Amino acid sequence: MRHECTQRTEEQQHKAAARDPDGRGARDGWRGNRVVRVTRTDEVRGTHSRATGAVRLLLAAWLIFMGVRTLGGLQHQASADLGPPLGVLLPLAGQGVPLGVLLPLAGLSFTLGVFLLTGFMTRVCALILVCLGVWDWLNLGVGVMPAVLALVGLYLMLRGGGAWAMDIYVQKVQDRARRKAAINSPQSS
Repeated sequence: MRHECTQRTEEQQHKAAARDPDGRGARDGWRGNRVVRVTRTDEVRGTHSRATGAVRLLLAAWLIFMGVRTLGGLQHQASADLGPPLGVLLPLAGQGVPLGVLLPLAGLSFTLGVFLLTGFMTRVCALILVCLGVWDWLNLGVGVMPAVLALVGLYLMLRGGGAWAMDIYVQKVQDRARRKAAINSPQSS
């Protein structure tokens, strides 16, 4: 009995070697209703996609938190003039940034955080994030956070939203509509 299991395993290995003559680790897998060839490269891309998605989600949570914290703290401080000083709420506030600049920055960080959280228009948000980081660096002084915002924005702009992004589903719908239009167009007949 044990010999049969070993023999089946060896037979399966020979079949796998026949399916994968170059030894790159390809295997058959299912995507939707079709059989596709899945390689180790595809699996690595999936890991990178999840890492990119995790970076996007962490950045989004941080941007939303900082935006809400700043906007909520400004209202509290303006109404009661109690609580922590403005510099505690946002690092830029302690540097003498006027309120007319601080409010739009807080609103923009909150909005970018929401868009990045959903993964909708990730590359556009990343471009805005790069511009925001460069603007912060040039106008408000050298710091770690503007550099981090610019670098992460550049990373997301080049890589896209990664896993769990709405952009993936929007692209699928657009591709399906293009295929349908190409089939129904008079040029295809």
